[in-house]
Amino acid sequence: MKQVFYFLASVLTAALYAFVATAQVGTISSDIQFRVIPKYPGPYETVRIEAQSFSFDVKTTPFVWFINGRKDESGIAKTIITAKTGPIGTPLRVTVQATPRSSTRHYEQTLTIWPAHVDLLWQTNTYTPPWYRGKALPVSGALLTIIALPTLSSAEGAIEPQEAFYDWHVDNTPLSRESGMGKNTLQYRIPSNERLDKIIRVSVYNKDKTVKMEKRITIPIQQPRIIFYELDPLRGPRIQHMIGNEYAMASASETQIIAEPFFSSIPAAQLSYEWTIGNESLDPGETPRVLTYRVPSAITARQNVTLNVINPFSVFERLQKSFIIQVE
Repeated sequence: MKQVFYFLASVLTAALYAFVATAQVGTISSDIQFRVIPKYPGPYETVRIEAQSFSFDVKTTPFVWFINGRKDESGIAKTIITAKTGPIGTPLRVTVQATPRSSTRHYEQTLTIWPAHVDLLWQTNTYTPPWYRGKALPVSGALLTIIALPTLSSAEGAIEPQEAFYDWHVDNTPLSRESGMGKNTLQYRIPSNERLDKIIRVSVYNKDKTVKMEKRITIPIQQPRIIFYELDPLRGPRIQHMIGNEYAMASASETQIIAEPFFSSIPAAQLSYEWTIGNESLDPGETPRVLTYRVPSAITARQNVTLNVINPFSVFERLQKSFIIQVE
């Protein structure tokens, strides 16, 4: 009987010892959240990482940080560290451990950052003269084309652009139809009455969302503009002779002036042109963009020339510009 009693006592003592030991060691919890700035780091970029938790008082808790498996920093309330990413395809692994003094629970959390990069290229279909070497700028009613060129890599290797997923937004409005796997090109028609800059944002990620990058650009919406040039009947516009507020002519001479409507939302040939000299409207003729002006001999005068350009497909696209012809 005594042997049975001693056996039960030893079992209870062992169980009690195991319970006390477990209570001393504690359990592991992952109730730690990370705040990362920038949210989507690129290669060779310094990252600020902050540990947050609502389960314990971070101000009195010792923290230990590890970067890629090596101890980095530690200390009470050491909730923030900085680290630097490596090349694309090389993960940055950050682990934090926290053991609150008033708790038997041990906290640990790991963050893996895969650096990535995305370029956004854009173009628009607004009109520019054939000789113009600059970039066409977007206006109301124009079509914008934006292409995302991502460079992503995960543990499985490089992620091809057609295998990535794209979430497109314009001014924080999600474009669900234009988003999805392989949809790295966005075509967006600017509203005809829109005058504000457009913010284009795309999030690019892999199937498991372990690698993600976000890029945004601001595209300023321009106003179409008219520029007047002297026109050589054989060589075309004299682009070095842009006409400003005044244009001087000699008596008994003739000149031709061409209007170039830069950045109109439709081709120049589809626009409507209305010329007036003084209060007299002119017949547009076969080439409505060109004004032919003849000066009789022995006459000096100042004539006000005005051109109205109208887009017949949009009431919001109307332009007017004037200059003075000075006959000497």
